[in-house]
Amino acid sequence: MLRMVGTAARRAASRELIAGLLERSDQDTLRAMLERQRLLALVGRRLEDAAPAALDEGLRTAAEAAMTAGRRRSVLYEELTLRLVTALHEAGIRVLPLKGSLLSRRLHGDPGARSISADIDLLVSAGSLRAAVETIGEVGYAAPTGAAWADGLPLFEHGLAPRRPWLPRVDLHWRVHWYERRFSERLLERKLVDEGPAARPAPADELAMLLLMYARDGFWGLRLPADIAAWWDRYGDELGPDGLRSIAREHPELRPALAGAAMVCERVVGLPAERLLDVGGRAHRRSRLAARLANWGADGQQSQYSANVKLVDWLLVPRGGRLAFARRHVLLPRNVIANMYGLPEDAYARQSFRQLWHSAIFTRHAVGPWSQALWRTRFGRDLYGALQA
Repeated sequence: MLRMVGTAARRAASRELIAGLLERSDQDTLRAMLERQRLLALVGRRLEDAAPAALDEGLRTAAEAAMTAGRRRSVLYEELTLRLVTALHEAGIRVLPLKGSLLSRRLHGDPGARSISADIDLLVSAGSLRAAVETIGEVGYAAPTGAAWADGLPLFEHGLAPRRPWLPRVDLHWRVHWYERRFSERLLERKLVDEGPAARPAPADELAMLLLMYARDGFWGLRLPADIAAWWDRYGDELGPDGLRSIAREHPELRPALAGAAMVCERVVGLPAERLLDVGGRAHRRSRLAARLANWGADGQQSQYSANVKLVDWLLVPRGGRLAFARRHVLLPRNVIANMYGLPEDAYARQSFRQLWHSAIFTRHAVGPWSQALWRTRFGRDLYGALQA
């Protein structure tokens, strides 16, 4: 599976080996793994091209069905995405679609190749977030119910539920990672108009955005690495010799996350990390440790995913960001606690108790897995096994 989500160069170099591995594999188990990672359509199509004689009928049929279902679903998602983008443009709001079927069409050549999430992700500026919520509300979405974290903004995004049950949810982002504010604004300022009414970022910006999303997800699974590998196949030649170094210089708070994600993607999918950033030396010790926590197999329950995200966050947090980390995960703001537990705004004592209770729950569910993970990664080991494909 690792070899089939890599760059085109890595897949071509492993063509004979892929056929041999496929012949000897339990393809029912492989199909289950691909379904769990939502990669059945993409990898199934690639296996059909690379080793058609070794592919059994059950896996081939399941991959074709997943591709067909993805194409059908993408019709609604693309149409609605473009409708939302148009409405926001007409309201004078800059917007950038993130991920989804439009990205799948560009990177993988087919909107059904990338399994679509249950939501549509859009990026707008922090200053336009309230107006964007109102504009999307006019298209058929309810107002968000979450609490503001700071400056009237959510921690990361507003989730907007549709008033009609057959429509997907909309996640309205004002940033792509909780370490930054300026990078997302620059994404919107420097975006390139692609073919059609939607837009895409400049090449270096888009690659940095995908790497930051992967770091934000705690280096979990193979879905984003597969997109990053496909991005490299499509746009790698457009990236200048500076790689992502100018972005890292302009946004130093993002350097650890970019470096860690590049290191993981180098081992998992063949992305040339040194081509993008200077990832050696003492400056990236925490990034290297975070990279060793990559759970490319997406093994474990939701609790393990949550612990992984928090530990990677703790390792990659920029200088001076420990307090912000604590506010995100440990000692949540009072208004967030009140919203989370349904407490009245003036119930200060109960809010304080719930703050402490939440901190205790965090300690119970995070510190143990963290200690075990850090112990298992000592001496340069990878927590979830060797990542080389």
